[in-house]
Amino acid sequence: MNRRGCVKTRLHDYQGALEDLDKANVLEPNNAFTLSARRDVKRILHDYQGALEDLDKANVLEPNNAFTLNVRGDAKRILHDYQRALEDFNKVNVLEPNNATTLNVRGDVKDMLHDYQGALEDLDKADVLEPNNATTLNCRGRVKKRLHDFQGALEDLDKANVLEPNNAFTLSVRGAVKKNLHDYQRALEDLDKANVLEPNNAFTLSVRGDVKRILHDYQRALEDLDKANVLEPNNAFTLIVRGDVKRMLDDYRGALEDLDKANVLEPNNAFTLNVRGVAKNFLHDYPGALEDLDKANVIEPNNAFTLRGCADVKKNLHDYQGALEDLDKANVLEPNTAFTLIVRGDVKIILHDYQGALEDLDKANVLEPNNAFTLKGRADVKKMLDDYQGALEDLDKADVLEPNNAFTLNVRAHVKRVLDDYQGALEDVDKANVLEPNNAFTLSVRGDVKRGLHDYQGALEDLDKADVLEPNNAFTLNVRGNVKRILHDYQGALEDLDKANVLEPNNAFTLIVYAHTNWSLNNYQVALEAMDKLHHLEPNDYFILQSRKWLKWMVDEYQPTIKSLPFKLNIQSFTYNELNLGIRLGKGASSKVYRGCWKNTKIAIKVLEWSGDHNEGAQKSFISEVNTLGSIQHINLVRLLGYCIKDSKHMVVYEYISKSSLDKWLDKDKCLGWDKRICIMIGVAQGLAHLHHKCDPAILHLDIKPQNILLDKDYNPKLADFGSAKFLNGKDENVVVPHHSFIVD
Repeated sequence: MNRRGCVKTRLHDYQGALEDLDKANVLEPNNAFTLSARRDVKRILHDYQGALEDLDKANVLEPNNAFTLNVRGDAKRILHDYQRALEDFNKVNVLEPNNATTLNVRGDVKDMLHDYQGALEDLDKADVLEPNNATTLNCRGRVKKRLHDFQGALEDLDKANVLEPNNAFTLSVRGAVKKNLHDYQRALEDLDKANVLEPNNAFTLSVRGDVKRILHDYQRALEDLDKANVLEPNNAFTLIVRGDVKRMLDDYRGALEDLDKANVLEPNNAFTLNVRGVAKNFLHDYPGALEDLDKANVIEPNNAFTLRGCADVKKNLHDYQGALEDLDKANVLEPNTAFTLIVRGDVKIILHDYQGALEDLDKANVLEPNNAFTLKGRADVKKMLDDYQGALEDLDKADVLEPNNAFTLNVRAHVKRVLDDYQGALEDVDKANVLEPNNAFTLSVRGDVKRGLHDYQGALEDLDKADVLEPNNAFTLNVRGNVKRILHDYQGALEDLDKANVLEPNNAFTLIVYAHTNWSLNNYQVALEAMDKLHHLEPNDYFILQSRKWLKWMVDEYQPTIKSLPFKLNIQSFTYNELNLGIRLGKGASSKVYRGCWKNTKIAIKVLEWSGDHNEGAQKSFISEVNTLGSIQHINLVRLLGYCIKDSKHMVVYEYISKSSLDKWLDKDKCLGWDKRICIMIGVAQGLAHLHHKCDPAILHLDIKPQNILLDKDYNPKLADFGSAKFLNGKDENVVVPHHSFIVD
């Protein structure tokens, strides 16, 4: 039976051989030869567990049989029991020190246990004993690959391929080595052949997926990696590469899931941390991204990919200087990487280093000529450098590469506007608005284009929306300020321009609109100061030179002085800076009122403005208001605190009344009961009695109504709005004093 089983084995009738050997084992249960022959058959039939059982029995019968130990070690290796396999091979090596087969398989086991140096020693010895053994060369090639000796690995694998041309293992490992040597096309050829020979090999599919990823064939890469993940669900390499592919396909959530699993399997893998950091960056988890990238930087300190990732995150966190430092280091490590140059160019744009940005983006464009992102960035820089025609060319190319990109359309619209192609600009910005309806930049640019088309109301609507979405944007405020100036809302224009000036102090556009607005308000001195700053920025501009000349003449000829005003009383005179003008509280027929702050106390400031011909009536009204109300003191009358004159602006300062006017409280029964209402009526009567009987001459208010009665924090009434009041002296003079609406919230 034993012999017949052996014959059938040689004839590849493994099932028949097994039947004969099973019968022999029944007749002679503990025959070592039978057990050895049977385990050989079971191993060929991939019944490694059954083979192991036979080998264990044979080892008990013949404890120090080198052949039994070798085969048992091999079975354990196949069953991934590497530590116990190594024990068997070590025993065999003692019994038969120079056995090439033993050294081969032991080298393979040491490789699996990550003892690459030990594996290499065994495989080198095996190669000396048996020089042209394909298995030895394959294993040694794989070990050299792990030790980053890619050239040495390739030599071994090429020899193995000559000896065994269609070996899937050889082709898979050689494909992986060629990938590491950046020979991606030939790597793909080997991996494709290996996949034909062994269609469902997880290693082949993972490496092929990685090569396709590098060749930017992300969709097909994902297909290979998904198959590999089904075959080997918890393989860290597969998960890492798949995570990176999903990132490239903008599936950042899916990428993060794969990378989190990979990080659990291999906690301190720099590549995993790098890619996960980049995915978190795209998901706007900037602190989490920076944490991962910082860890990766500790593990691999001089990795250009890590530095680029850190720079991109720092850019998003507005640490532009830190981003620039990282990008400079990355550029030293990998001098001609398009992505590094693109991001560095982007950071330099933000830091207003337009010339440096253009140099980086030009280099990136040479390395990757048809990159839409590069072209958009370069166009943005050219726009800043006033090369609008060059910017337009880049944007047109970018639009062909990425037809429906909102950013491209916005910037192109901005450039077309500068080139006076308002209709073309409007078409671009309308498309951008359809693609991204609530984009502040789109609305700002469209507002600017509508301004150029004289659609000022439409422009204002867009700019107001943009300001809500992005409240402190200098460009939006500048354009809106200019639109308000054109619509003669000079005070509103100045508010926007003042904010823009704080955000960007020396912006030529802000200064010129600010100067023109103040000119329109006859604030010649302020306009001249703005023009002087403009002259410093653009010394040879003819328009600025002429404007300064005219404004100097205006200042000398027209500005009124405080010394000429005949105040009768010693009333507090404020400087403009002391008032700290804040939000606008209200608006009268010829004035606007703001909340201010003086010595930590809230105040109300009424701002009047004179016309260019020094309207004598307006000047008299201002003097009368200050002189008259400055002499009245009563708990139920709004109290005047003083005045301020700055250029053509004349300001009257009053106490701040917090609870608005009475009409706002009449329908709030719970807040304003009858006891409070009676107190308010008495207070109003006392205020009127003071005007009628205590003032000389007596003053008639003539406009008592809930809207003109203000309430302080304790609901005490104060009479306001003396615009209709008259002196009771027969002269019928009007007393012009502030309207109620400007003293309240």
